[in-house]
Amino acid sequence: MLLYTTPLEELNLQRIRELIDNQVCEDRHLEYKRELPGNTSGDKKEFLADVTAMANSGGGDIIYGIEEKKENDEKPYSIKPISGQDADEVKQRLDSLLRNGIQPRLINYQLKEIKIENKSFLIILRIPRTLHTPYMVAYKGSQKFYTRNS
Repeated sequence: MLLYTTPLEELNLQRIRELIDNQVCEDRHLEYKRELPGNTSGDKKEFLADVTAMANSGGGDIIYGIEEKKENDEKPYSIKPISGQDADEVKQRLDSLLRNGIQPRLINYQLKEIKIENKSFLIILRIPRTLHTPYMVAYKGSQKFYTRNS
């Protein structure tokens, strides 16, 4: 199941559960993250490095709220939704980082919230395939380029 070829408006909790049930592995165009980026400079730079690497490698999706396997777990991935935060505020914070921390400016990316229950949610960041590469992390004096491989 290729997530990246599915229009973002068609992605819902059922499609994400299918990814997890089928244990679809991370690859060049798909990355799972348990937690949202933190507020430290290092966390922000790591977030921007992940995004620019994917943008420089043909685009893809980063899904926040998916936990990778612990050593003794049967399944490599499981849903661990984000809670205790406001989804709109999260999207605004990520949007601000994306607008101000990448050169040239990354356009046409999309952020989507998928509600779970009890005010918990997942966030999908879709990074488009673009011909305007390479993108560089340009945050607090950093000027680095990143890429992903399979």
